[in-house]
Amino acid sequence: GKVIKETVMNLPPRPDPRPWIWSKLQSRWNETSATIDAVSGVCRQCAEEIHRGGFDVLLAANCITTSVPPIGLYVNLPKVMYLQDPRRLLYEAMPDLLWTREPDRPFRIARPASVKACLKDYMGLHNMRVFARAERRHAAAYDLLLVNSLFSRENTLRDLGVDCRTCYMGIDTERFVDRGLPRENMVLGVGEFAFHKNIPFIIESVAAMSRTRPRLVWAGNGGPKSYMNELAGLAKKLGVDFEPVFGVKPEEMVDYYN
Repeated sequence: GKVIKETVMNLPPRPDPRPWIWSKLQSRWNETSATIDAVSGVCRQCAEEIHRGGFDVLLAANCITTSVPPIGLYVNLPKVMYLQDPRRLLYEAMPDLLWTREPDRPFRIARPASVKACLKDYMGLHNMRVFARAERRHAAAYDLLLVNSLFSRENTLRDLGVDCRTCYMGIDTERFVDRGLPRENMVLGVGEFAFHKNIPFIIESVAAMSRTRPRLVWAGNGGPKSYMNELAGLAKKLGVDFEPVFGVKPEEMVDYYN
């Protein structure tokens, strides 16, 4: 049975903009603000229910929409958040910094397509600034931020201006044990198939080994197909036996680690 009571509150549907160019532009300009407002409205409802329930502490986690959820602004309890990372797209090169990325085409005032692209780029940057300001404001509302490594603590202090406490993630020591299996000549990587994991660096490192090269197994939960093809092409070019695996179950991961 369930150990805890779970309450699900859905975001309200976003109204479609009117089919006028000005309405569409206004909707695009306010896109991030409207999303944050919608999440904040749900967080206020959650806060009211939390206060009625007589709880002792709030433990929040990353939000897929707002990164740092705004519920800390509305709950009058000790507030803790386990922050995996700030919104990395805002602060890291993937492969370029968002703020320094080159435009797709040179600006020409006489070309409607050029004006449209410039406007789209400007609105995108505006929305990212709105997001960055909101993320810093939300983070400052918590009494304590926990992160899973010193690396993430440094990132959060630099990006959000908030110090954190490192709290390493737990491991099931009854499941992840040494099974005494025969060791293989392999390198195991675990993580998302994403640019910021820098998997090409691992492929190039294996390729630089002078002795018998190990097999490189990377266990992840998917990623862009174009990036996967890029990794496979690089491994083939450098002569690395690269094996990407997806959706690995916990018991299979124990075998891989062994």
